Amino acid sequence: MRIVHIITRSTLGGAQSVVINLANQQSTDNEVFVISGSDGNAWEALHPNVCIIKIKQLKRAISLLDFIVIFKLLYYRFHLKPDIIHLHSSKIGILGRLCFPKRKIVYTVHGFDTIRIANKSFLWLEKLLKKRAAQIVAVSRYDFENLKKEHIQKKICYIYNGIEDNTLQTEGISAPIAQKFQNLKKQYDKLILCIARTEPPKRLDLFLNIAEQLPNFAFIWIGNTSDIQCKHSSNTYFLGSVINASLYIRYSDLFILPSNFEGLPISIIEALSYSKPVIASNVGGIKELLSTGAGFTVQNSSQAFKETILQLTTNPQLYSQLSTQARCTFLADFTVKKMADTYKQLYQKIYKRNNGRCANF
Repeated sequence: MRIVHIITRSTLGGAQSVVINLANQQSTDNEVFVISGSDGNAWEALHPNVCIIKIKQLKRAISLLDFIVIFKLLYYRFHLKPDIIHLHSSKIGILGRLCFPKRKIVYTVHGFDTIRIANKSFLWLEKLLKKRAAQIVAVSRYDFENLKKEHIQKKICYIYNGIEDNTLQTEGISAPIAQKFQNLKKQYDKLILCIARTEPPKRLDLFLNIAEQLPNFAFIWIGNTSDIQCKHSSNTYFLGSVINASLYIRYSDLFILPSNFEGLPISIIEALSYSKPVIASNVGGIKELLSTGAGFTVQNSSQAFKETILQLTTNPQLYSQLSTQARCTFLADFTVKKMADTYKQLYQKIYKRNNGRCANF
């Protein structure tokens, strides 16, 4: 089977991690392509069997360059002749549905609130194109229900994101960064980690306010692509855009994620795999990740985060209980195998419908 994944950006984020995990799993028995913009280096983690195609005109912002993007997508439609076109994220979800045959399209919505609330002016396009896909996939029950509320109800389902279990992996750990964590552990009572881009909807301002109220804890942010210019307390550390960022979760005591909008954050799933309790904003599908007792969802206030952090860090029995449950939750529902197997069944169903026979995976 020839599978083409298309996503707007190639800077590493949650949606890109899903593409990497799926493409790597699928490349063993299929011909797999990844098409994206050329703004980042996320595809360094792809298996050599995966063919990477970059469209330099493909940007996050809407512009006249999108006409060139449409032309190139049409070219790849006829040049590659894919069996499955898997679109990831909202912008390429629109452009891709205009360019490829709907009977072959799987469109994964990585966080519907970014359209439904943050960019509501584009919601009409989602509704207009709701029939231009063989399947629309939400990454959480939360998004699935909100799609239905917006009358996007046919040929929709939800499939949870999943990741590889890298908890035993040490290759790729940077010695200087690891030493930084070790040094901080000697200076502070606890290490509180967040992995995210420093852009909306991530609440960097809230992160800084929480850190200011807990001076005995080190607050570490991985994922900033530039120096942080705003004033912050001395117990706050920014490590930049780190390759294999999830490998450093092992050195932390607690994972937090303040945010305004989320689908099903990969960073939280990574924290669960390392048995780290999580405290995160009560948005999107986060509550589903933590519903088994692996952490807490709170309102977006520094006081709510502070109180919950103290509740966890001053109660060893509660901390141990959440740590154990975090690992169990990951193994039960959020492995890459479970995600890939579910998409495999979906692909086979679409392929069989289009070709009258089942593909060999």
